Formats: sequence, C-alpha cells, structure tokens
Amino acid sequence: MKLRYGLAFLAAALISIPTASAASLNLASTHLTAVQTCILSGYPNADTGEIDAMVEQNHAGTNYGTNAAIDVESHTTTNIRTYIEFLITGCTPAIPSTATVLGATLRLYATAVPNAVCRTEDIFPVTATWTETGITWNNQPFGTTLNNPASGYTSQMQVGTTCTTNTAAGYVTGWAVTTDVQKFVAGSATNYGWMIRDDTEASATARTTTYEAKDGNSATEDPELTISYIGAR
Repeated sequence: MKLRYGLAFLAAALISIPTASAASLNLASTHLTAVQTCILSGYPNADTGEIDAMVEQNHAGTNYGTNAAIDVESHTTTNIRTYIEFLITGCTPAIPSTATVLGATLRLYATAVPNAVCRTEDIFPVTATWTETGITWNNQPFGTTLNNPASGYTSQMQVGTTCTTNTAAGYVTGWAVTTDVQKFVAGSATNYGWMIRDDTEASATARTTTYEAKDGNSATEDPELTISYIGAR
C-alpha cells in the first residue's frame, strides 16, 4: 500500500476597525490549521491494506478475490457487484478520532466502460464483515436479492460512452464517501468497506464496467482512497 501525504496551511486573521483612529485597531488571534491528506492504495498487491473482490450471480458459489479485474454488471441473470475495503488505520500519521474529514473519494481505474449507454453505479457502506478470499454471491453481506439495497447509497457515479464524464478508460470520478469515512474515523460505524452495484440490476442487455483490481498489481491503475482531514486543534 503506497501512502502519499500533502500538507497545506490555512491562516485567517480577523481585523476589526471600529473607527478611523489607529488607537482603536483590534487584531484578533491568528489561527493556523493543518489540512492533511492520506492516499491509500491497492499497490503492491501483496499488501493487506486494501482488499477487493467481485461477486457473480451466475457463479454464485465462486470467489473472485484474486482476480486482476473487478466488474460491475447489470444483466438478466449475470449481475455482478464489487466489494472493496481500505484499512484507514494505515494512514501515517494516524487520523485522530476527533478529526474532521473534509473529503474522501474512492477512485477506480476503468479498463472498459458500457458502450452506447450511460449507467449509474451506486456505492453502499457494507454493514457486516467479509473476506477477500471468502466472499461469493451467495454469502455476500447484502444478500442475493437484486436491486438490494433499494436505497441508502452513499453516492452515485455515471459511467458509459454516452455520459458527460467517465466516457472512456481511465480513473472514474464521482464516488464521494466523506460521510462514511467520518463515521469510521470517529468510531460511530465500523469500517467494512463498500459495495458497488449498478443502480438498476437485471438489464435486458449486459452493461458492464471493468475496473483494475488490487491483484492487477499496477502502480498507475490501482484502487485508491483519498482522505483529507483536519486534526484536533
């Protein structure tokens, strides 16, 4: 897991001048706040700080935790979902439980996007434990019912050749998971990662997005979670 950090400093000084007299000049104390950024990734593939796997409806008992690619697919009886989890405690320095998470974004590298359509893909926080080498369609935390859960996604992203964004191979954008990561950091929710599925499963025509998985072992196409936060002052 490669970690990259950025540090920015925001300074604000409040100056109150009630009259034109220099004697009345009042300077409030200056606050200096450090904004830190942690980037967690699935490279190299031997690192356990990130796990991912896809589950396939038509191979319901098969585990795909060591695949080089992970898919999201909507099709009548061949729907596919992706599960992914990052070890947030792997950030160095550790994110304090009192920190305010300003932003958290999941990035996956698409090697193929749905053709001639624009699909919406939802990301849901997982609420039960799963393992990279054990998860299957049959035992996945969200169950085998299609279009489940019906609501409660953290965010949505559009992908496909007719969308306005995410129209070709490359890192896709749109999955903001700030609220989830804030809960993970504060300890108000347990980090079991996320599940990604097509917003409308069981499409009559197969609609598939293929993403690079951790086991693709690519330093330039690896799954990434970027977290920006302010520690306690």
